[in-house]
Amino acid sequence: MKKLTFSRLLLIAAAILSFSSCKEDIDQSNRYTFTGETVADYLQNREDQFSSFTEILKKANLGTTSASNILALLATYGTYTCFAPTNEAVERYLIEQDSIYWENVRALEAGEILQKDFFDTGIHSPLLSELSDSMASEIAKNHLLNRGHMTIDLN
Repeated sequence: MKKLTFSRLLLIAAAILSFSSCKEDIDQSNRYTFTGETVADYLQNREDQFSSFTEILKKANLGTTSASNILALLATYGTYTCFAPTNEAVERYLIEQDSIYWENVRALEAGEILQKDFFDTGIHSPLLSELSDSMASEIAKNHLLNRGHMTIDLN
């Protein structure tokens, strides 16, 4: 008798669960999916302003063990703040850093400075295409914060 009662209870419980577990209407009121632009979308959609920085982000690796670039990271949704320089700012920076490097080379060769005082900027050409991946990574990482900031939070 005990087996029969337990079996019946198990059958009744299974029947109740099978009818109550299916629900067609899912409450969507607490869900939110951001559909705006990611940082990468924003930069790529404004190529006339940010194509140079986008190129730097494509060259910049996430780390020594990762094959992914920083632009791929910024194509995902996350809490990042990017201070993106314009094409003109990138060009001016590369020219400036290249000039500093070659002035130091000239001063070293002329004996005006010692080898220990030689400052290598890491940028040896004003051309973006000749920028090394490691320098691209340094530039990119200096323009990114791993936290989201609102414009009103910045003075």
